[in-house]
Amino acid sequence: MTDLRHFISYAPRFGSYANPVRSKVEQSPYYWWWYALTRNTTYSDLCEAGGDFSLLADSQTETEQKDDAQRASTSTDSPQAHSGMLKVYEDFGDVRYDGDRYRAFCDWWRNRVNTNEQRGAYLFAEPLRGTWTRVLSDEDDLQSAWEDEAQIVIALPVYQTRHHAHKSLTRIVRKHIAEQKGRAVSDPRSSKARYHLNTAVQPRALKLAFDIWDLRNDCAVDPIPQRIPKTLPDNVRIARAVGLKYNARDKDGATKGDEHRNLSTQVARYLRTARSMIENAAVGTFP
Repeated sequence: MTDLRHFISYAPRFGSYANPVRSKVEQSPYYWWWYALTRNTTYSDLCEAGGDFSLLADSQTETEQKDDAQRASTSTDSPQAHSGMLKVYEDFGDVRYDGDRYRAFCDWWRNRVNTNEQRGAYLFAEPLRGTWTRVLSDEDDLQSAWEDEAQIVIALPVYQTRHHAHKSLTRIVRKHIAEQKGRAVSDPRSSKARYHLNTAVQPRALKLAFDIWDLRNDCAVDPIPQRIPKTLPDNVRIARAVGLKYNARDKDGATKGDEHRNLSTQVARYLRTARSMIENAAVGTFP
């Protein structure tokens, strides 16, 4: 089961599989990885073609006519992009969905792959350990552990007190097993999973980037509130909808035009970030 596997980054919690809790799902960077992949138009076309790039040629002309500001895709002209995206398709599968995106993600995450693991665990969990701390019960077990440089064989007298046994074990463990502290323990770059984040990220920063992307591309779960005037520039309305602030260096000399330019610049920066994540997701990296 997923909850028995170890994830270096925060694995999603759903609250309910039938009706996932949005706030819980959005706390996991793996959700945003999946969501970025769903927004890559070239990958969606590949899903439509059943993983066959040769079938994309007919639809490419129509796809290329879409407004560049409203799409993000990875070029299919590069052989490296082909192989990278095909590998992602082999592992991530068809991520297209209709209806509730959180339920769609939940179903995708829990879907069983050919290893009988849930897809989320298969992709993002640390590898299952081949051996565990255990009592050696026979001679073959002892010989195997003795010859394995990755294991420590310890003789523990049962007549000693638990306190002294614990002190002895602690001393041996400290000597033979290096301790990881602080950020190293949760650094995704130390992960041995099939796919891992290429840097530590804050889910709220991912959410902000994709909320802005969704509003700019008319696919947001929450539309821009009616209280925000429609007479404002689009990017300024988006900035206010997601709570971006303008902190003027010179408050006395700041104008409304300065505020609008600053907010629009912030939105444009987040849009570039979202576009980059969408492109990267199709070749197996995030963010």
